Amino acid sequence: MISRNGRLKLADFGIAASVADVTRRSSMAGFISGTTIYMSPQQMEGAAPKETDDIYAFGATIYELLTSRPPFYTSNVEHQVLNVTPTPPSQRLGEFGFTGEIPPYIQELVMACLAKDPSGRPQSMGLIRQWIETEGKAQDIIPKPTTKTIKQGVPVAVTLEPQGVGEKADNNESNNLWVYIIGVIFVLVCFIAGKKMGDRKSDESSAVLPESLTQGLVAYYPFNGNADDESVNGNNGTVAGGSLANTNRLGENDLAWAFDGVDD
Repeated sequence: MISRNGRLKLADFGIAASVADVTRRSSMAGFISGTTIYMSPQQMEGAAPKETDDIYAFGATIYELLTSRPPFYTSNVEHQVLNVTPTPPSQRLGEFGFTGEIPPYIQELVMACLAKDPSGRPQSMGLIRQWIETEGKAQDIIPKPTTKTIKQGVPVAVTLEPQGVGEKADNNESNNLWVYIIGVIFVLVCFIAGKKMGDRKSDESSAVLPESLTQGLVAYYPFNGNADDESVNGNNGTVAGGSLANTNRLGENDLAWAFDGVDD
């Protein structure tokens, strides 16, 4: 990054936590710390930071330098980081209409750094340096690909005996039917429960402010078209620099104030 006075500075590539602090997590209370397009799947899920998270961020950065875009940069980036294998850099160049040759050992390195499983990435920057200096001839730098994946089950090979194949197929179809029925029931239960909760919240929002909340409350303005204090403390106000909006974001009339941003 270049500062306003022209100085060149090196910034962190997505992760903002110290591995020395074992209690620090990349995500706390639903808030993800870091730059999404450079974050590893593990950091995205809030795991404690490790060196392999920086290796992933390094791979994403080199990917962007080679192709002009990070591995994932549109639509649902979080879903893609967790579940989608990135397009090889050379293929991405072709998609963008760029001409350029990426050495195969560099492309192999970048794709290894972007592995979903940390064990599939180079385990240190020292090893990455060896790989680059030897043009991919160094041994045991890039782990061999495995069948282990993120968010997906590992395929299992099943050998079927010649006898009873039709019976097994019937059983599978029956099992699939029960899975479908259970799924439909689950969705219906969630829908009904959600509707009841929504109705209850609606009733609560329209209820009178509980007496227990009035003591010590400075003012309570429900934005219902006036500036009267409904906390029973008599702190009625006046609206300065604002006017009743025709509609709020829900399309309801005279339930929101529009302010001019000057003397509100």
